Amino acid sequence: MGSLQFLSPSLLPSSSLLCSHSKRTNKGRRPGTVACRAPDTPNEVGFLERRSVLVLGVSALSFLQLRATAVETQLKGASFSVSFWNPDGSFQFSFLPIWVLHCASRIVVTRVLNYDLYESIDISAVPDKGNADAVRENQQVGQAHDEAAPSNPLLSFLNVIGIIGSGVLASLYSLAQKEKKASGEIIESLKKRITEKELAAVSLEKDFEKKLLHEKEERAKQIRKAKEEERFLSNQLSAANNTVAGLRQEIKNEKHLVETMKAEIGKLQGDLSKLLEDNKVLKIKLKEKVDFIEVQQDRLNLLGIEMKDKEDNIRKLNSLLAEKESECKSLNSIYEQAKIDLAKANSEIVVLKEEVLKAQKDLDSKNAAIDDLNKRMNSLAAENDEMNRNIESLKVDYHKLKSGSEREAALAAELVTKKDHELQQLEEKLRLTLQESSRKQELVADISRERDDLKTALETEVNKVNMLSDELQITKEALDNARSEASELSKQLKVSRKLCEELTSEISKIQFEFTEARHAFERTLEEARSSSNELSSELASVKKALEKSKDEIQAISNELKLSNENSENLKKELLDAYKEAETAANDLNEERKIIETLHKELEVSEKQMLQDREARQNLQTDLEEATRSLDELNRNVLMLSRELDMEKGSVASLEAEKEMLYESLVDQKKASKEAQENVEDAHNLIMKLGKEKENLEKKVKKLDEEMASAKGEILRLRSKMNSTKSPVHQASAKKSSNDDGNAAVTAKRSGGRRRRKSEPPSEPSQ
Repeated sequence: MGSLQFLSPSLLPSSSLLCSHSKRTNKGRRPGTVACRAPDTPNEVGFLERRSVLVLGVSALSFLQLRATAVETQLKGASFSVSFWNPDGSFQFSFLPIWVLHCASRIVVTRVLNYDLYESIDISAVPDKGNADAVRENQQVGQAHDEAAPSNPLLSFLNVIGIIGSGVLASLYSLAQKEKKASGEIIESLKKRITEKELAAVSLEKDFEKKLLHEKEERAKQIRKAKEEERFLSNQLSAANNTVAGLRQEIKNEKHLVETMKAEIGKLQGDLSKLLEDNKVLKIKLKEKVDFIEVQQDRLNLLGIEMKDKEDNIRKLNSLLAEKESECKSLNSIYEQAKIDLAKANSEIVVLKEEVLKAQKDLDSKNAAIDDLNKRMNSLAAENDEMNRNIESLKVDYHKLKSGSEREAALAAELVTKKDHELQQLEEKLRLTLQESSRKQELVADISRERDDLKTALETEVNKVNMLSDELQITKEALDNARSEASELSKQLKVSRKLCEELTSEISKIQFEFTEARHAFERTLEEARSSSNELSSELASVKKALEKSKDEIQAISNELKLSNENSENLKKELLDAYKEAETAANDLNEERKIIETLHKELEVSEKQMLQDREARQNLQTDLEEATRSLDELNRNVLMLSRELDMEKGSVASLEAEKEMLYESLVDQKKASKEAQENVEDAHNLIMKLGKEKENLEKKVKKLDEEMASAKGEILRLRSKMNSTKSPVHQASAKKSSNDDGNAAVTAKRSGGRRRRKSEPPSEPSQ
């Protein structure tokens, strides 16, 4: 049947078509085609507006009660197919009835200005071939309607108008087909353009993707370089931080040492005041000791002279001792012989005493016998009176007995006289032996006295020798101490030299690393200067902050220098105080050693007294050894004096070397301070580079965000292209409903009114 073609300009970014209807279309109706395209010229826009007005007039015919039921049935039995031609294809929908033509005024065909897309709507009323039954039913309904409808006087006029309208519609249909052909050609040309533009877009996308990949690779390389530089800088930062932490720890330790040194200085100042007082006292004592030492040296010289004299005397005494010993030996032999004679005499005296005792016993027995005889004589004298008679007889016997007793008494008297004479001889011998023994004892006493005198002289000389040996031991100990101190100083010199060499090697390594770091920093700075032009303002602020930090660092370094100078001064004062304290302690130790040596000498002298008393025979050997030891001591004293002079020279040279080492240590401290300052400058440079790296990372993040936004735009463009290729009727319906909601409401109302007008005459037919 007839077809209508509407062309209207597109006003929205996506094409939309609003078709509102109140009833469902009948099943099996053939769809009408609706094509929409955008005009190219303003003349076509006016023409299309006039045509839309004409179509509105034609749509108003349905509100009239027409008698042309054949046309009405054809129109009622017709359906319209709506097709959308896009660059990719077309889609057909069969759901629009003919009475929807009154909504043509509400159709809005939009034009996509951004993407130059065109759409066309072709509305053609074509009856479906498969719905003959529905057509027949509609014809029957039309006939019933004609029969039931009342007669209308304007029927002929309206029929004429319907015929004229059909002719107009036919002409319009032919024009629409021509325009359709033209629009198809235009659409094909537009499709070609769109394909060309798509190819160009694809090529641009590929180029853009290649550029993006290239930029990504370059950025990845830059990021790798930046990461490597960051690692290198982080390593250097960690090393610098470690060095800074070490330096800070050293500074803290030095501060703690300074505080402890200050406290020690306070203590040492009090100790110094005490030590100064003690020093004054010790100086007085030293003067006394020096005077005493001078006196002792004079005494030593005198003792040396006396020793020589005593050596001569000792030699003489040795000769006298040899003579006296020979005399003593002879006297000892005589004394031993006298002892032997005395022993023999004593044995004889004992024998004689025994004999005398025996004789006394005999005499006692005889006296007892005499007493008995006297008793008997008394008894006899008593009996004499009685025995007068027998006296004469007994006188003879008495005379005989008396003569015998007298003889016996004479013999006994002779024996007694002999024994008395022998006793007198023995007593005289005893007296002689006693006199000789007393003389010998006197000689022994004289010899012992001479021996005691010699012992005392030897003891005094031995004491002097011991004094000299102790002094030699003291000098040897002093020399050993000096040698040990010299060895310790030499070891310290070796250690300090090793430390100096290690420090020089470490300083050279640090300088080499610093030069490498400086070259690396210079390279990085040269690379960063290109990007630093944009960040000059930030760098200016950073430089100001750095200048402030440098000023603060300089102030801190000045304070550190002052603290180091104060600490060095304090160290010097402490060294002086320690030296004075060491000298005082050495003096005290020497005095203590002297006192201990005196005590030892007393103990040794006591022991030697006991040993000398026990060992008389070893005097000669001791004297010879003493003379030899004195000679050796004199030689050793001379050698020691020479060695002392040599060691004094070596000590002076060691002190000079010590001063040189102290100066070298001061220079090394200055060099370490300079190295610390260089490390601080390197740390500041590293901080600058870290800030610049952060800025570069921010730029990289911005570039990544821009890349992400560009990717999003590309994806959005692709989605839009795909959306233009996909069915868009739902989105167009929604957007046109949002824009033209009010117009749709009015169309619905008009449709409702038309249904109300058209429904009453159809009810009686049903």
